[in-house]
Amino acid sequence: MELDLVWIYRRVGVNERLAAEKAHLAGRLLTNWNCPHGFHPKHCKKTPLKKAPKQWARDQGWPTPLLGFEKQFLETLLSDDDHFRLGLDKGGVELFVPIKEWVVPDKDVATWERENKDPKNWDALAGNFRVLCQILNHGVPVVVAGRTYTSSGTFYRDFVMKGYRNLEEGADLFILAP
Repeated sequence: MELDLVWIYRRVGVNERLAAEKAHLAGRLLTNWNCPHGFHPKHCKKTPLKKAPKQWARDQGWPTPLLGFEKQFLETLLSDDDHFRLGLDKGGVELFVPIKEWVVPDKDVATWERENKDPKNWDALAGNFRVLCQILNHGVPVVVAGRTYTSSGTFYRDFVMKGYRNLEEGADLFILAP
């Protein structure tokens, strides 16, 4: 089961179209659909929230296919800077991209080294490593003890297996995220 890692995403500003486009191409762009008119005024109560962005897009002259609206909306939104600014400002959508990197504090690494000595802590330790692997699987580099890891396999092989070999046999949790 994958953890809810929404916290590793940040909101995209109107001047970050290229970051949004890059995340979209990598399959890492999150969308949050809102009412494009602000705080759900009376006319939006007549129109279900899911239909409000479609109506807004139609009012702008953007394509609004019956099927695949979200895909078409994002293509139009990401097509140029003007569409991007307009869509984020007034289109009722918020975009989120992965953060640049996740840095593990040195004090956490020191705690892991202490916990590694006691088998009672191995499941919790494996859980921490599993979260880091899932962060890596979301495309966010992880910095541990001054070294940057960009894949869960490399992190597991070069960090976990070199310093925490006993977890492989002693922990009930599987570290590498499915």
